[in-house]
Amino acid sequence: MRTESVELTVLCLIHKNGRYLLQDRIKNDWKGYTLPGGHIEPGESIVDAVIKVVVKRKKIIYRGE
Repeated sequence: MRTESVELTVLCLIHKNGRYLLQDRIKNDWKGYTLPGGHIEPGESIVDAVIKVVVKRKKIIYRGE
């Protein structure tokens, strides 16, 4: 039986008043604009991963709107 490791990630499309939030990556491996995102840790829910990546790491205020 063949096994493979899988890395789960989240990307967040954030839209408000006709504007979108983009992340400008400066590392050489993935330079350029992208949606904010990151990895999902083992046992972490998708919602918790989004909150971690967007609210905590990007320091965006989440108001639950």
